[in-house]
Amino acid sequence: MIQGTNTIPFDLETEEAILGGCLLDPNAANRILGLVHPEDFYLSAHQHIFRAILALHGVAAPTDLMSVTSYLSDNRLLEKVGGTMKLAQILDRTVSAVNIDLYAKRIAEQSIRRALSYKANEINRLAYDKTLPLEEVLNQAQDMIFSPALQKAEPNTEHNAVVSLRLRDSLTQPYTIYSTGLESLDDFIDGWEPQTLNIIGGRTGMGKTYFSLWCCLQQAIIYKHPVLIFSLEMSKIQLEYRLWSMISTYPEFGFMPISARRIKLYRAGRVELTKAELDNLEAVAAKAIELNIFINDDSMLTSTSLVSESRRLAADQGKLGMIMVDYIQLVKTEITGNRYLEVGDVAAKLAMCSKVLDCPVLALSQLNRESEAKQDKRPTMGMLSQSDILAHHSHKIILLYRDEYYNEDTLDQNILEIIVDKNRDGRCGTVKALFNPSQGMLEDMAIPAGY
Repeated sequence: MIQGTNTIPFDLETEEAILGGCLLDPNAANRILGLVHPEDFYLSAHQHIFRAILALHGVAAPTDLMSVTSYLSDNRLLEKVGGTMKLAQILDRTVSAVNIDLYAKRIAEQSIRRALSYKANEINRLAYDKTLPLEEVLNQAQDMIFSPALQKAEPNTEHNAVVSLRLRDSLTQPYTIYSTGLESLDDFIDGWEPQTLNIIGGRTGMGKTYFSLWCCLQQAIIYKHPVLIFSLEMSKIQLEYRLWSMISTYPEFGFMPISARRIKLYRAGRVELTKAELDNLEAVAAKAIELNIFINDDSMLTSTSLVSESRRLAADQGKLGMIMVDYIQLVKTEITGNRYLEVGDVAAKLAMCSKVLDCPVLALSQLNRESEAKQDKRPTMGMLSQSDILAHHSHKIILLYRDEYYNEDTLDQNILEIIVDKNRDGRCGTVKALFNPSQGMLEDMAIPAGY
């Protein structure tokens, strides 16, 4: 153990005891979830090993020596951590995992002490920077002191009496479940609940983006909440076309509906807009400016940076009403070489983000290619890419289908089938809504038929 007034606080023996305990005992990882995180380990090699353990544990895979070795090898990290010999040495030095939770708390505390030391050095630098106003120095210093890295985690386990009393005392306080904007869908799923990950699936052209934007607009317009949209496929401008088009369809605003394509063609000089259309577009833009919507179109976004940006914006805005990710398979991750584990890592981080930020997350998902081979093109949960791991982490899975996309002569013109295929708190079934794909307008049309 390294201690002292002028030394960086870390404990390599205790770090190895934690890793060895996880390699030795299949239940050890469960005991330290949330107590210690990969970045709490001092050595980068230990960080890589612990990330491997968490990744395997997250998909219910063994965390023994062979499994962790294979995972690190598959992700080209084995040599970085010191090879098989390093892992074998860690395991050989471990007697048992009996005190692993105490070790985890010790490492987490030392991580906080290191962070505090680093922040203190940075605050000292700020204090001597005379180019910055004192108010700015104080603001930055406070942000550093109260950053998540310096907040000591408290035990989460509580007696049921404590939880029950807290719930009883809060029964008269409002608990908001946000409407989807479609009463028939709300009858099924109640609405979007905070602390939930909701998968929106469908083939290309089914309306996943429009449907999710519709739900985001409900948050921004009806509830006045900030909304964060991660668009990894479309640019900010392309997304804004759609937002303007959808805003123009809201009857309470009294705008003249206009399609996103017509706005784009006008900019390209291929169509002319009348003065009335231009005045209408100016009013739509003014309304869009009022809405508290934030867009990130970084196509190289990682799961870690997504969570970090969400937490930063939530801290800045006070609260987020909804996070939308378009779409989940495009989010990069530190895990490479195994699509199942990659998507699982993203889904796990999104589920965690929804809980930490107390808001619903809508994550769009593509279907696998096998779905196109079916005679009936209506999607099922099993057609989602990496469906098992998405189903494991999600609260609800909603699939979208438009029959006119495949059958030109169908009677279901301009109808979006909203298929609730997983719902932890309610029933499943299909809701039909009127859908204008050129403007993104959604409207209730019938009473839902559940099963």
